Amino acid sequence: MKYYRRLNPIQAMTFDLDDTFYANHPYIVEAEQQMFAFMQQHWPETASLGKPAWRQFRREVVRETPACRHDMIALRRAVLAKMFGAIGLTGDALADAISRSYDTFYFHRSHFKVPDEYVTVLKQLAHKVPLMAITNGNVDIARIGLDGCFERVYHASSTMRSKPFPDMFELACRDLKVPAQSILHVGDNLEKDVAGAVMAGFQAAWYAENRTMNLNREQAHLLPHIALDSLSELLQLI
Repeated sequence: MKYYRRLNPIQAMTFDLDDTFYANHPYIVEAEQQMFAFMQQHWPETASLGKPAWRQFRREVVRETPACRHDMIALRRAVLAKMFGAIGLTGDALADAISRSYDTFYFHRSHFKVPDEYVTVLKQLAHKVPLMAITNGNVDIARIGLDGCFERVYHASSTMRSKPFPDMFELACRDLKVPAQSILHVGDNLEKDVAGAVMAGFQAAWYAENRTMNLNREQAHLLPHIALDSLSELLQLI
């Protein structure tokens, strides 16, 4: 554990999920591969579109509906609507294709388990302070083994902007009924988690599961309060 700033007494903790408890990118890649395979199996015309069209439609959705950039569910479903619209689907057939394809993606996106040692640490922490999760993603908490670890999980959406915007931090602070300076946020991303938390008045702990932690290799303009060598070190702070 390395300290960069003085810590106030901790009365509550919030946690990022993706890349903090698990390496997220491989699961997203696998889920997209499964989704495209499902689409091509059931709607062969989509094979001629492929990932270039997907990326183009994604840019169009974000340009047309900027709020979608904060809502991964709405964004992906909107891109699917454009993909299937491009092959001529409309009405109930379009809605069915979007639903089944998104469900395929979401199943594989959450098709893993968080390591048992992380679950053990969270349960030990929860006996001492309230815990909440703040995520820009949409992983299924129950399926990955974190069900019951947090009092509440906040997901970015079209009405609640993603980190580093303060929306979810401020809502968590209100729901916790704890001063922001007494909350420790734990996350892997030095911009979205660390800077976002600090700018919202929280304290910040840097911890990444998906990569070797080296500040010299990271883009950051704010230091965390602490950098952790293991998640279990949080137990020493309360």
